[in-house]
Amino acid sequence: LHHVGSSICTADLQAFPAADWNAARAKLQDILATAINQGLGSVPVSNVKRIFRSTYQLDLSETALGHCR
Repeated sequence: LHHVGSSICTADLQAFPAADWNAARAKLQDILATAINQGLGSVPVSNVKRIFRSTYQLDLSETALGHCR
């Protein structure tokens, strides 16, 4: 959320469904296969969540996958 004048804009927020374990595994395999096909040796971990959102319209959430803080 950000304020513009006296109103709050929510246009920048995009809610996606959380990936379950099966989707997370399959999409991560796709991401890594794409990197290999493009001649990349790796995919930075910092980009993985962004790729999930931009490419698959899924949120990669550790909490949704069962990780407790």
